[in-house]
Amino acid sequence: MTRSLILAVLIAGTAFAQSGYRISADQVVVDSRAHWQSWNFPPGVLDLGSSGTVQPRSLRRDINAVGDIVANLRARPPDGLKKDPEDIVLADAILGG
Repeated sequence: MTRSLILAVLIAGTAFAQSGYRISADQVVVDSRAHWQSWNFPPGVLDLGSSGTVQPRSLRRDINAVGDIVANLRARPPDGLKKDPEDIVLADAILGG
């Protein structure tokens, strides 16, 4: 009896934790804007509509995202990456420059 009660509570808790969205054939519908705003995702990969829609941003196939990554990082380094001269020399050595 105790095991059945514990199992029922766990199943009910899991079902409650999973509420807030529904899945159809071609979309996932999230019921609350606050729900998806708490998600972590890289900047620039989603289009967040004013009506509450969330759509993936389209990526072109003819773009080589890593072809000029060293030049791009030199021009616009992220906050966590400093322009350390040793790192630049190492990057040039890796690229054969």
